[in-house]
Amino acid sequence: MTLNEAAQVLRTKMWRTAGARFDCQRRMKYRDTASSFTVAILSVYLIAISVAQKIFNVGQYNPNLDNYLTFIAIVGAVFIIVISLIEWAGSFAVRAERLFENATEINLHRARLERALIDGVPIATLQSEFEAVSLEYEKLVDKHSPNHDPIDDLLFRSRNRVEPHPSFQMNWFYAMFIETMWLFATFGLYFLLLVAFPLAVFWL
Repeated sequence: MTLNEAAQVLRTKMWRTAGARFDCQRRMKYRDTASSFTVAILSVYLIAISVAQKIFNVGQYNPNLDNYLTFIAIVGAVFIIVISLIEWAGSFAVRAERLFENATEINLHRARLERALIDGVPIATLQSEFEAVSLEYEKLVDKHSPNHDPIDDLLFRSRNRVEPHPSFQMNWFYAMFIETMWLFATFGLYFLLLVAFPLAVFWL
């Protein structure tokens, strides 16, 4: 492999890494918003149930229904605690910010390498730029840096599947499947909770 080819490989790798981390940053940001929204809506559900039980004296006229609604309210409160713990453990907002900063730095070094390739600099200069950028890239992707998940890399590749590089090639059906899985990984849990809770209340 020539120096120019190695530089092109590194450029593609950096572009792919930065793109995947930007996608992961968006997913973390969306999850942070979705979790907060879900907690708020579930809280409204619980308040509505409690108010309805008191206003309509459900316990007096239908004890079984009152017990059922109380059970749903308790389960809903548990889900709120679970979501809050997931949000706390995931640190979605903090992780999103770190991923954005990391991806931005990778892009800056990729642009530096691209300039060296486009401008047709002397071989010695290209060698120097390649080594410097490669070292910086290794620092940015070490074990202490924020990392993306495989689904984020798949999403980036699916959205750039027209690229000639073999790792980006995939058919339309698989690309749509990846897009769906990424959306489910982002919103799936919260969507299921928001839909399942009212269904449980009205399924009487």
